Amino acid sequence: MRHFRSHKEIPTKLRRVILEEVFEKQVKKVPLELCNEIIEEYFREQEELETLKDFEVRVLKNGEEFAQNFKSLEEAEKFMDYVIDYGDDLSPVMLLSQAKRPIRAFINGGWRFTLPKDTLMIKRRAA
Repeated sequence: MRHFRSHKEIPTKLRRVILEEVFEKQVKKVPLELCNEIIEEYFREQEELETLKDFEVRVLKNGEEFAQNFKSLEEAEKFMDYVIDYGDDLSPVMLLSQAKRPIRAFINGGWRFTLPKDTLMIKRRAA
């Protein structure tokens, strides 16, 4: 990562990040060492968020299995619509994953959705 030697070297975008983090009105009032730490953490978070832009569609159609990668959910959904011929062919099985985590599936002509991680499911036992 790049370390800045003076407050004047820090670009405007990163100045805003620093000010939001420390609730100051001017970057020059924030110690340079702290500025560099905040900037480093910001870039680390941005790198992690980049992985959420990775979408993969795995398809099983007519006995053939193939996968396609996309950078946006919209592109992936358009491809899935294309595979099922916009609703005319309901035979394919498809799995949509975001950052290698399944989020949606098309099975037996219907859509299945995964539950969020923090969902609590209550099942009742038969008495």
